[in-house]
Amino acid sequence: MNRPSFGHRLGHTALWLAAASPLSALAELRTVSSPWLDVAYDSAQLPDASWQITLGANLPVTSCSGVPLVCMFTGGGPLDLQIRPSGDGAGGLGTLDLMLTFKGPQSLPLFDGSAIVSTAAPSTASFSTTSAFTVPDGAQITTGKGLASLTVLAGGGESLQSVLHPVASSVSPFVTQHLGPPDNGFWLTAPGASGSWQLSVQQQLVGSNHLVPSDDPACASVDCMSAVRSGAALLQFDLLVPMSYTVESINSPVPEPASAALLATGLLGLLGAQRRRSAAARPRALR
Repeated sequence: MNRPSFGHRLGHTALWLAAASPLSALAELRTVSSPWLDVAYDSAQLPDASWQITLGANLPVTSCSGVPLVCMFTGGGPLDLQIRPSGDGAGGLGTLDLMLTFKGPQSLPLFDGSAIVSTAAPSTASFSTTSAFTVPDGAQITTGKGLASLTVLAGGGESLQSVLHPVASSVSPFVTQHLGPPDNGFWLTAPGASGSWQLSVQQQLVGSNHLVPSDDPACASVDCMSAVRSGAALLQFDLLVPMSYTVESINSPVPEPASAALLATGLLGLLGAQRRRSAAARPRALR
């Protein structure tokens, strides 16, 4: 099985030109959102009736105890843009243009006066696909391997590619591919926790070729066997953005001396006015 490798940019000139076009110009623009990231895509490339798209992260589990109260957290997973076919499976994604807009660190206050600050790390984002290559009924002989090609083009010129040639199998029909750190290096043009990033994903799936026995009892040669291609379907696509989680104190601002003096003067004035109103409201006989 071939390892993913850096693609040759000259071999992807046409794909790069497609990725360079502004996504905002597309007529069928859709957006999925999370607190950390908005992802815009062309619904003509991902029709709502054929694909399910989700975006989210498994947040840390928090627990607070003790006197004074102290909160801690455990767990916390990556931000995951997941694309799955609505039915039993679909051919490759074809061409998918994405515009990622990161919103910066997000803060989740805790009960002890601290907060969990979560930050996305786009430069370590990776891509993963799972596809199925299913054996045709009655297949006996494999005459040609299949194709599973995954290419990701970044707005700054990076091009990562994985090309595999799987053969359909009834024992292990699943084929996975991975692009991104740590195997393929880091995305040098990715923004920080804030900023936009344009990507183009290209996926192609072609089933392997097989020969099926003939129904003719007189058949004594492969010449009378029929050729059939295996199924090749994308089951799941994931864009994974690692997240960092840290605990930070939330400190209430301390007033400056001049502000504190002005506040005290105002409070004394209000107290004096309240006393004068109370004295004026007392019955005259009691004075």
